[in-house]
Amino acid sequence: MDAQIKRRRTHEAFRRILLRESLDRPLMLIFEDLHWIDGETQELLNVLVDAIANARILLLVNYRPEYHHEWGQRTHYAQLRLDPLGKESAEEMLDALLSTSLARSVAGEGKRGDEPRAGEGADLATLKRFILDRTQGIHFLSKR
Repeated sequence: MDAQIKRRRTHEAFRRILLRESLDRPLMLIFEDLHWIDGETQELLNVLVDAIANARILLLVNYRPEYHHEWGQRTHYAQLRLDPLGKESAEEMLDALLSTSLARSVAGEGKRGDEPRAGEGADLATLKRFILDRTQGIHFLSKR
């Protein structure tokens, strides 16, 4: 089978499956880091963007400013800009996420109760500093 025909049929099958599933229940599709997207995935995403206008499908994507698409004029498209977090906000978010995550991971492991809880003190300082330096306040992305 010709590669173009095969590609078109694959995209169409994927589109039909998603549209059919959205009749039974709402769907959420998430594509991350579109600034690194390859051509094949971009073609599939373009097919989906055109297909979901009247479907119960929420398509969420994130990308850096250098990524460009042709969806801006669609009536079913909305764009939200997420600016980098300030240092204080980023630290607060990391404190909340890491404290909760680590507290869950050590729960029930024989702690006496007088020991510091996970996420407190200097035990996470190095990890927090690494994450803050690596993400530069961009809460969904890291430098690669």
